[in-house]
Amino acid sequence: MYSSGSGHGQNYSGSYGQGYNQSYQQPYQQQGYGGYDEYEGYEDYGTYQQGESSKSNYIRPESSEDWEPYRQVISQLYKTHKLKDVMEQMETQYGFKATPRQYKGKIKQWGLDTKYTKTEEYMEMLKTKKKMEKDDPKASTKFTVRGKAVSDASISRFERRAKKRGILPNEEGQEYDEYEDYSNDAAGSSSGAQWSQS
Repeated sequence: MYSSGSGHGQNYSGSYGQGYNQSYQQPYQQQGYGGYDEYEGYEDYGTYQQGESSKSNYIRPESSEDWEPYRQVISQLYKTHKLKDVMEQMETQYGFKATPRQYKGKIKQWGLDTKYTKTEEYMEMLKTKKKMEKDDPKASTKFTVRGKAVSDASISRFERRAKKRGILPNEEGQEYDEYEDYSNDAAGSSSGAQWSQS
């Protein structure tokens, strides 16, 4: 026998064989606290909700010391996730909130920016490819960056985008050597690109 009360929650009282009696207070299911099942009794679905912390409780790093406790987890996440996904997980699971610019600075400082081919590396490969094709049009050039093969299609995509952005000449016949100062990030850096010709 059951009776329900008024309001947002519902009070249940029931009788289950062998003289076993219990009363239940059914909470809001949308809050993630579970619900009442007529045959199984109260089910606890768990009280944890991602993002339930208020914005005022976020950890907003202002110094290197603020980053250090999270360095290992960020490093592990970044190996298999995109930056935006890393940021989302750090915010929802750890309450750690930083700007994309802050993350990029730390990723570079920690030496984690090696999984993507850098602009200067693409430039080096493109210039080398053009030179080798000019010297021997029939030759085939294979490029690798930190042991990872870089396809001709990937280099061609970079070339198209670089031309749209104005860091490469659009007209045929212009030498790419004129555009060595294409990026401030490339200053003082060394390319990890290697190539072989067949």
